[in-house]
Amino acid sequence: MSSKDNFIAYFDDGGHTSDSPVISVAAVVAKTAAWELFDAKWSKRLRRAGISSFHMTDYESRKKGFNGWDEHKRLALITDLAAILKNSITWGVGATVTMKDWLAVMPEQFERPDFIAKRGPYPLLFQLCVEHILPNVKLNSSQKLACVFDKNHFIRGSLEEHYRDVLKAHPYSTQLGALTFDTADRAAPLQAADILAYEGHKHIKNQVVENGQRPERKLHAMLRKSERIQYFTLTEQSLREYCDAIRKLESKKT
Repeated sequence: MSSKDNFIAYFDDGGHTSDSPVISVAAVVAKTAAWELFDAKWSKRLRRAGISSFHMTDYESRKKGFNGWDEHKRLALITDLAAILKNSITWGVGATVTMKDWLAVMPEQFERPDFIAKRGPYPLLFQLCVEHILPNVKLNSSQKLACVFDKNHFIRGSLEEHYRDVLKAHPYSTQLGALTFDTADRAAPLQAADILAYEGHKHIKNQVVENGQRPERKLHAMLRKSERIQYFTLTEQSLREYCDAIRKLESKKT
């Protein structure tokens, strides 16, 4: 089998546990050959706009290369990038949790509660994204899913530790390849993952934390309606159900 038939999932996160009410992780998945085509289309569109890289926080705050853009130019770019994203990927997923729900359940359930409070959301959201990806990309027996996460020194260690545990314990671990890290400036698919993570984060912040005071963002609605993209949110109840399931599995092993 050609290496171009292998799947690569690119992940990015949104929000920091120290100051954000919502944490998100998102991933975009495609075969290596599809990512090569994506890179060409994405880079060409960015060059047309006069920029070399795309980051949602800069775009939204109109900083760096986006300073002075009128609304027509802004809308044209994000619409085109969203279309390239949707048409290039095999699957996309975004997972979110509010810190209110996380802190209400998770620190008391595990050892190292301070670690779980500060860094715990990212590995679990990452794992759940992987669990949503695998049945939707339908790997054959010779394929594996490689994972590339945006470089983030705050969470890298916890992600690597959790990934090692997943590879040891989970039944789908034989379908997983290496976990590596890269920057969005070097790996354009991470810029696409950034869009999904940002929009998932914003949506839950607006609709849940702020009780729907603002309408759904048009970009989020566009992404959500794609048959290739799925968003989901962990609630206090689903977190408790997850912890119960973990305890039941552990009791069966003893």
